[in-house]
Amino acid sequence: MDDLEARRARPLHRSHPLTLASLPRPTLGGRTFVLTYLLARALGRVHPRMARGPLARLWLTPWVHPSSLRPILDVPPELEAWTLEAGGRTLHGFTGGSGRTVVLVHGWAGRAADWRHLAADLIAAGWRVVAPDLPAHGMTAGRTTNMFELGDAVA
Repeated sequence: MDDLEARRARPLHRSHPLTLASLPRPTLGGRTFVLTYLLARALGRVHPRMARGPLARLWLTPWVHPSSLRPILDVPPELEAWTLEAGGRTLHGFTGGSGRTVVLVHGWAGRAADWRHLAADLIAAGWRVVAPDLPAHGMTAGRTTNMFELGDAVA
């Protein structure tokens, strides 16, 4: 693993201890979500162009379920936290193991911690696992994002 990191153009910076928590995020069904939805609906009835702002906020914000904001307590011991500068943002995530690399990418409104159990199984099978928190997800800063930023972060 050290040999792989030495050849990387932008090495992962490991930090300790591993915490699989999330930054505070707008919650699905929360007051802000409901008010934004109602505003978009009301403005859309007056004129569709007036609803652009609230609809963009609804579409580009990864609204999370309140349960995903709780810190994860059952963290496998073989995982290490890391950070990486990419596209003007600092991405966070976890890595572990050695061997061929598998990158685990979460979905919209997910986080790297969602992969912790699969990551532990892959590490036990001899794989190296890297799981990033994409922009505006998990521990990576931001409130809104789009598919282009997510693609840049994965690349």
